[in-house]
Amino acid sequence: MDLKISELKDMSYKIWEKNKDKWSPLNPQEARNTFLWMIEEIGETIQILKKRGESEIMENTFVREKFIEEMSDIIFYFTKIMLSYNISAEEFSKIYIKKFEKNMIRDYEKEHMNMFKD
Repeated sequence: MDLKISELKDMSYKIWEKNKDKWSPLNPQEARNTFLWMIEEIGETIQILKKRGESEIMENTFVREKFIEEMSDIIFYFTKIMLSYNISAEEFSKIYIKKFEKNMIRDYEKEHMNMFKD
């Protein structure tokens, strides 16, 4: 199975729809809080990484599943932000590919060395 961005967005919307009476609306004004919730989930993945380490994520089925579960929460909030700003899967994909192509020709080492030069 390989979920598409549009499917992830649909799933996030269904969860929101089920909880909309308790959760904030999907709009740009509320997206700031959604970013904060997403950062909290990123912190939970970092906790697993710090406390259990890379080898347990790779070799311990329970730890791996919990790690991926927290990553899923990050994707949930990410797609909720997309919904809040009305970003379509097509629009996101187009800009993602454009950014990928730009990054493929970047010289990161040179940029880093020149970052703080006048």
